[in-house]
Amino acid sequence: MASLLTLNQLGKSQGGRKLFEKISFGIEERDNIALIGPNGAGKTTLLNILAKKMESDEGEVFRSRSCRLAYLEQSPEFNAKNSLLETVLEKADPSFQDPGLQAKAYSLISKMGFDDAGIYADINCNDLSGGWQKKAALARELLTEPNLLLLDEPTNHLDIKSIIWLENFLNDSNFATLMITHDRSFLQNTSSVIVELNRCYSTGFLKIEGDYAEFCRIKSDIIGAQAQAEQSAKQKLIKEI
Repeated sequence: MASLLTLNQLGKSQGGRKLFEKISFGIEERDNIALIGPNGAGKTTLLNILAKKMESDEGEVFRSRSCRLAYLEQSPEFNAKNSLLETVLEKADPSFQDPGLQAKAYSLISKMGFDDAGIYADINCNDLSGGWQKKAALARELLTEPNLLLLDEPTNHLDIKSIIWLENFLNDSNFATLMITHDRSFLQNTSSVIVELNRCYSTGFLKIEGDYAEFCRIKSDIIGAQAQAEQSAKQKLIKEI
């Protein structure tokens, strides 16, 4: 599969503290990657760098000519004057004049269950609940027809029914995803590659091809091997002293 985006030796500091450094991996078409790690590891910062909302301190991001990136942020912002329809259209068609895009927007609104819930396209987005706002923001990104979608905590504010819907939607999609989530069940059901930002690794991160269960098994083996190596090094040092 073709490469969409490559991270090469990325590093970023914040407030005098190094968040991460020397992060290198690639994203290919239809990859479903979960980005995990402890709080403060720089996960959202990394997404912001990939989305060109922030600059890295070190390294480069290479984007292929075919890469069409969209970003569903953790707390999407809305124009207070815009209706649901206008919100969905505003990135793909800021003039709100393209009939073809309007038809696609209506289709997305229906597909995401707004119609079934009795929520009409002329409602102001600020009058929607957090869960429906997240769906509106997702529709807004999808209308740009990305082949790489970044998602930061997409299940926040969603009920169980909506989370299951989102799982099925992502699993049936034909675009690549890079997602931050703390929902382990959602992570297990939607990701086939796991990347953990964590300075406990010598490389600063760990990338595993496989689901979350496979990641946990391999991580346990790696941590165990590291602990054993450290213990052996200590014993060797004691003998030399």
